[in-house]
Amino acid sequence: MRNSKIFIQRFFSGIVIFCFAWIIVTFLVIPRMGAIYSLFRMNHSLFHVIILDFIAALIALMAIFSVRQFTRFVKNKKDLSDKTAWVLLLLEMILYSGGILIFLKYIGYYKTVDDAQVVYNWVTHYTVIDPWTHPSWLMHYLYANPQNLFLALTYKMVNLFLGNGFGGIVMTFLAIYVLSIVLLFCTMRALKLDNWISLIIIQLLLISIQVTFHAAIAYTDILAFFFTSLTVYCFARYLLTHGKLQFFWLGLISLSSFFAFLSKGTSLVLIIALSIFIFVYNQRIKKLTGFIPILVLLLGNFGWTQAINYSGVYVDTNYGQPNTHYVMMGLSNTPIPDNLSAREAANWSVGTYAAKDQDYSWNLFYNRHLSKSAITQKQIAVYKQRLLAMTPVQLCDALNNKVSVAWGSGDLKTSFSLMRGTHNQERTNKIFSEGVSGLVIYLIMTVSQLILYLGVIMALIKSWNKKEPVLLFGSIFLSGYFAFLLLWEVNPRYAIGIFPIALIMIGKSLGQQTSSNLDCIIKVTIQKM
Repeated sequence: MRNSKIFIQRFFSGIVIFCFAWIIVTFLVIPRMGAIYSLFRMNHSLFHVIILDFIAALIALMAIFSVRQFTRFVKNKKDLSDKTAWVLLLLEMILYSGGILIFLKYIGYYKTVDDAQVVYNWVTHYTVIDPWTHPSWLMHYLYANPQNLFLALTYKMVNLFLGNGFGGIVMTFLAIYVLSIVLLFCTMRALKLDNWISLIIIQLLLISIQVTFHAAIAYTDILAFFFTSLTVYCFARYLLTHGKLQFFWLGLISLSSFFAFLSKGTSLVLIIALSIFIFVYNQRIKKLTGFIPILVLLLGNFGWTQAINYSGVYVDTNYGQPNTHYVMMGLSNTPIPDNLSAREAANWSVGTYAAKDQDYSWNLFYNRHLSKSAITQKQIAVYKQRLLAMTPVQLCDALNNKVSVAWGSGDLKTSFSLMRGTHNQERTNKIFSEGVSGLVIYLIMTVSQLILYLGVIMALIKSWNKKEPVLLFGSIFLSGYFAFLLLWEVNPRYAIGIFPIALIMIGKSLGQQTSSNLDCIIKVTIQKM
């Protein structure tokens, strides 16, 4: 049984190593250019960006090497006390949060943007969603995208307690992000990592300002980040308990992952990964408990749907465009033209939001009034047509492009979104794209993201011959998430979804407390006596 688990872990680890190597190659060799990939990239040459990305990769490698050397050093020293570690963490969280708020005030950030702005404006000026009587773009968007209702509920709760001011939304989402960091620290402590190692790993989240600033953008990604972090914490507790208490933690895992799904649909991969892991990890009849997260998802989604229908938010119950729309959009802009210049090729993006695809789906939904099954068939037909229209070489080019879009932006669309929410967009653009500030911010974002990717690869290689449940679960999730984004419509910010689990994998590979190893030796000695 142990050998089969090692084989399965190696199987998924090998997939993740291949996928993340692919990510790094596209990141360094064929970076996507343009505003949504980084304001800095938009204002510099392709050659300049590639050189900087290679420099960032070298810095990331040196940082990883330095951390590994430091962890070897501290393992031979006395670890920080729990009290000291918590004091340092909480002080850092206070200073960090204050620094982020000061920066947001400095750039003049004052409103939500993009989809978040649509949802927030609807919540503050509530009306029943009726695209038939009031066929505006707003009604069409809200009717087609019910997945944003959990975000809308969050906005509503914030408004009830803190008023309708935008500042309350920013403060709340920043608090959610900070709480996520604390949860991840608790997870590493539950897994018996050194306090030193736990604090070092947390620093990667603080350095990853491209993720932090998404808290200010206040969209679904940070909600999903929080519930994924909560799921990871419950998962760690699940691994360390037995008997009835393990079922308790399994129930919490299932609930927290379901709320991650309500926050963002891509979290479906998290639920599937949990079910697969539980089936592989357990023996005999306990394998069946792998169906519990799926069962909670089905029951929870049914209850959520009934609550929406009962609330009267929508004029009828036919809301929500088929998910095949996003599969169809996943091959937008294909095949890639052959006669593009180097800069044009770098600006070409496969699988991102496409206005023509959106118009096509909405025409079927709103103008032609087709059933969802009929719309699904037409969207799949378009997908197949796009797929079959490409040669194998063209398909490889499209997939490379798509991987670069989803995983290699450098700043996860952060600078572009923040700029659009400021009073003086020209000034903000300069801060993120020109001079010392633009260079430093870009390097920080790029280095932190490459540390994450390289750290995952090194963690899996290091644990290749070791049965490690955390890395097994992480590998299942990461390989599934990568495959999902190969199929789905993609956006640079979707990469945020892997941070909580990837960080724990990296931390776990750095080692456990020496005290826990001593406890094991003592227990074995007592048993022999």
